[in-house]
Amino acid sequence: MEKYKNYKDSGIEWIGEIPEHWKLDKINRLFKINTGFTPPTGNDGYYKDGQHVWITIRDLEGKYVSDSKTKLTDLAVRGKTKVPKGSLLYSFKLSVGQMAFAIKDLYTNEAIFSIFPNDNINLNYYYYLLDRILIHNSNENIYGAKILNQELIKAAKLVIPSKDEQNQIANYLDYKTTQIDRLVAKKEQLIKLLQEERTAIINLAVTKGIPQSRSSSVVTEFSRSGVETWSSSGVEMGLSSGVEMGLSSGVEMKDSGIEWLGQIPKHWEFCKIKNVTQKIGSGVTPRGGAEVYRSSGVPLIRSQNVYFDGFKLENVAYITKDVHNLMINSKVLRGDVLLNITGGSIGRCYFVTDEFNEANVNQHVCIVRPNERISTEFIYYILSSKIGQLQIDLCQTGGNREALNFEQLKRFLFGLPPIEEQKQIINFIESEEIRINTIITKTQQEIALLKEYKTALISEVVTGKVDIRNVVLN
Repeated sequence: MEKYKNYKDSGIEWIGEIPEHWKLDKINRLFKINTGFTPPTGNDGYYKDGQHVWITIRDLEGKYVSDSKTKLTDLAVRGKTKVPKGSLLYSFKLSVGQMAFAIKDLYTNEAIFSIFPNDNINLNYYYYLLDRILIHNSNENIYGAKILNQELIKAAKLVIPSKDEQNQIANYLDYKTTQIDRLVAKKEQLIKLLQEERTAIINLAVTKGIPQSRSSSVVTEFSRSGVETWSSSGVEMGLSSGVEMGLSSGVEMKDSGIEWLGQIPKHWEFCKIKNVTQKIGSGVTPRGGAEVYRSSGVPLIRSQNVYFDGFKLENVAYITKDVHNLMINSKVLRGDVLLNITGGSIGRCYFVTDEFNEANVNQHVCIVRPNERISTEFIYYILSSKIGQLQIDLCQTGGNREALNFEQLKRFLFGLPPIEEQKQIINFIESEEIRINTIITKTQQEIALLKEYKTALISEVVTGKVDIRNVVLN
């Protein structure tokens, strides 16, 4: 990209040089600014049945705002300055830099200042510039959150291109950022579809077996058809058919007799989890509760440590070896599947490999210990698949909401392949997960680079490091 011919020092360290013909001035000399207000809380006369739009930080969710989650009454806004349509709203407390344009007359709270429209200024240019200027003047409050005071805001210097250049820069950045945002959204949608494909593969493999063939993958269909076409067709998560996503086991099937399970391969055994486990049970909270926890020792696995993709041990509690030995019935062994059985995380599960030399669980985590008829990984995939999660949901009724007892878990139903076929299914799932996760990781890296590019592009253009006046937008 071209540069301007002549530059001068801006006097602002982090900006450096700006085009020679650009000007500098303080915000309070350039704009008419209004700071919002917050009426006293606990008084229905200010809030109940209010009709006036009153914008808070949580309402600044996009580039434009017209409505609020909270409305004010006539009494609350009496004598207050209304922010006119077209104003640029800027959050200067806590979520510093959140911005949006008002597309109707409204009011704001005390954490937002508004820049009123001015025929001599393109506020869309300053939408792109402002947070890059002001954020450098922000301080941290006692909680570590960013905050700007009004004196810093008023004294902050802004660069001022000509009105024509403001228009050109704003139009250019609207065009380029829209392109980038659309590309990011498409890549994010691809990740979502890949995650759905991974789920579908697991669901179908543990209920229908390994497919003889795959018609295509999400990434192939995504590239071929585009996100809109693929999204409209969807990724089927059903369990009653073996042909979704082009997956088919190619073997003779039999009816399971269960509507939500449908058919399973004829040579598979239809069984309950209690028939393939040697232990189903949870632990207890050690006597004394949190007071007996230590900073080191034997890990006590709680529900907040168990996730579908592994164990998160950053906040794990520890108990002494003596306490651990007293809790002999809830000791964790290699090959156990740990399943959350209470609370909002009910159903999350993962299996133990070499994470712990020794460990224990509390009463919110169930140990599912397989016998020789089933592999650890196969139980894990059953429990984490749609048939496992569906049965957990079916158990959560009435007083049992967000709780799963051992007798319910023991009755969980599924199709059991021979042990050698289980190993083949596990190998297939793991290879598919590697393929999908590789694409997801690459796509996430591309998204990060696009966002970095967007930030850098805006910064370079609004501070005059590049000249876009002769760029033709298609």
